[in-house]
Amino acid sequence: MIIITGAAATGKSTVTRLMREQLPKDKFDIHDIDESDKWTNSYEEWRDAKIDYWLRRSISSNEAGITTALCGIIYPKNVTDADYYTDALPMKYFLLDAMPNTITTRFKLKLEAQEKSGLKGRNQIDDKEAWLKRQIEISRELRQEYGQMANATIIETTDLGIEDVLAKVMLGL
Repeated sequence: MIIITGAAATGKSTVTRLMREQLPKDKFDIHDIDESDKWTNSYEEWRDAKIDYWLRRSISSNEAGITTALCGIIYPKNVTDADYYTDALPMKYFLLDAMPNTITTRFKLKLEAQEKSGLKGRNQIDDKEAWLKRQIEISRELRQEYGQMANATIIETTDLGIEDVLAKVMLGL
């Protein structure tokens, strides 16, 4: 199983979309954790149930020669504490990271683009400043945790174009 994680605005969803377009569908099953629904009550319970679902699915897919990739804000403990986690399932982690000012700039550009297009983002945020501050904290937390893991690759996306980020992920597959 492949986990692609990082705070918001680090490139996770775009890299996941590009992987879905470029990798053979008979070998890779690629998903965003919130592609089918959005949490309504406890985010932690929703996230844990989603991770457990994708781990369970990845185990059976792996037996058929298919690698599952999951994109989302996922901490290592979210995976290892899941009911269906097993050491027998090969795991690769990719942390996409960016400097706080880059996260801030990208987030604001994304909001502007959504407003201009008249589309609402899939995640409606009431307190944007608090949310952005939390994303920067998440970035720091993920960097610290994934930095201690042997099976994790950290990709600093601040000065990279999305194609370069994708190339680094693909190289690590």
